[in-house]
Amino acid sequence: MTISTDASKLAWGGHLHNQENRQHGGHMDFESTRAKWPLELQSEHIHILEMHAVLNTLTAFTMDLSNKAVRLLYDNQTVVAAIRNNFSKSAAMRQLLLKLNMFCVTYNCYIIPQWVSTHCNKAADTLSRINL
Repeated sequence: MTISTDASKLAWGGHLHNQENRQHGGHMDFESTRAKWPLELQSEHIHILEMHAVLNTLTAFTMDLSNKAVRLLYDNQTVVAAIRNNFSKSAAMRQLLLKLNMFCVTYNCYIIPQWVSTHCNKAADTLSRINL
């Protein structure tokens, strides 16, 4: 399983790429999710919004991700490093990392964060910028 997500100051978006169907002779599934930020989150730092986008996308695809290793493609190096190291200097980011850890324990999934350039994350980037 592969997830790609992105955030802007107005919205977030994420894609689920399900390669398992392809390996079993089927087609590759692409599912997407997105939403506008509530007003109280729009003023948050972009790194916090980016981490919320990760959590929101994982939550949207919970049933698909249970008992799986999940590759997370992200174009924000700060978020990738925070997830990889399970640490941030930011107290708000640490709280979100705790939520991510709880998600992984609850649904028995393992997140493998991987940085990608912005042009390789166009689908999720577009979802986070299109007017809803």
